[in-house]
Amino acid sequence: MRSMTYSFPTADVLTSAEEVALLDWDLLGPVLRLDFGRPFMPEALARTAALAFLAPEERRALNLIRGNAHLTIMALLDELVGPGRQGGPRAGVSVHGELLRRFRRAFVDGFGAVCETIGPVAPLAAHHASAPPLARAVLGEHVTWMAKRHVQAAVLNARTLDPAFAGLLMQHWVERAPRAAGTVLQATEAAPSEIDAAIAGYRRLCAGLSEAMQTQALLDMAALERVRGRALPAEAREQTLLVQHHAYWWSYIGTGLTHPRFAASLRRLAPGALSEFDGIAAVLG
Repeated sequence: MRSMTYSFPTADVLTSAEEVALLDWDLLGPVLRLDFGRPFMPEALARTAALAFLAPEERRALNLIRGNAHLTIMALLDELVGPGRQGGPRAGVSVHGELLRRFRRAFVDGFGAVCETIGPVAPLAAHHASAPPLARAVLGEHVTWMAKRHVQAAVLNARTLDPAFAGLLMQHWVERAPRAAGTVLQATEAAPSEIDAAIAGYRRLCAGLSEAMQTQALLDMAALERVRGRALPAEAREQTLLVQHHAYWWSYIGTGLTHPRFAASLRRLAPGALSEFDGIAAVLG
């Protein structure tokens, strides 16, 4: 299969949390309404257009299913990064958690089919409880720039996406964008052995996340087949899983890993730390 590349603008579309806040999505209003007739996730992340053997409404359903899974994966990332490390005050983190819960309830109420997700996320994250604090700080920096890439994709697709979900993607960035992103990694005075342990821990966190997303892709497939009312043919099923494995990896690992600001911070901390990811990113990006 040919590599599917989704590029982002060289210049940042939005440069600060304050600029995103000016877009003024009221996600904590009295009623949260989702438009199930529009996609939830930008195509650069969902990658359903490549599945031409699916009918348009089935591709849209898979996009919505991916949106539902996004809520759980973001909650898992919050757990993996750890309390207070998302780049904002604790009040902001609690708002983010409440938004994820509200969107999950709205999805369950309105979608009309069972969509299972990995979890509960706390036990999944507990497998990585021994990760060094610096490893979690590296992942926190990764998630910050991943969220920025999600904002860029949402802005480029703003006219077609469900407005509430587009606003949620924006909010991820608002709550994670520190005023001086990268300072934790730039200012660390850790010993070389501690840095090596942190990089190894970060790799394990990424590997655990990748494994969880492969499981989620299987759950998404089951949900799609419930929506269709019948199983996909074997070849179409295999192709869908392959495309979605790639899409998940790019959405939550590749977007952060390849962001120039994150890459620069990590290379300053540990030159050569990204070398093992370069080939994967070239294929799956």
